[in-house]
Amino acid sequence: MSQPTNDTMPAEFLAKYRIRSITPVDEPGTIPVTVESESGSRYTVDRNAFIDRYDGGMEFRWSCTCPARKRCRHIDAVEDWLYAQALADQDYDALEIIERTV
Repeated sequence: MSQPTNDTMPAEFLAKYRIRSITPVDEPGTIPVTVESESGSRYTVDRNAFIDRYDGGMEFRWSCTCPARKRCRHIDAVEDWLYAQALADQDYDALEIIERTV
């Protein structure tokens, strides 16, 4: 998967989510990532996989270390960022995982 740098992320994207950057913690194109907000605070956004005990299907859940409860703008930014990457690369497996994430 191609990895956009923070220099190539559109200013509108960064402004929409009020962030400065999204940086992979380990290697490019992987989760977890560190999201830096406009205030300079840094939060880690991660995605975990679970097996549904009723139908055996795979389920993915997002988490963020920010003080917000449930979904936050950091998760939304990372999800949109990954979706745009997958579309650009025509990576349909990655798109399926993103679409199945709650």
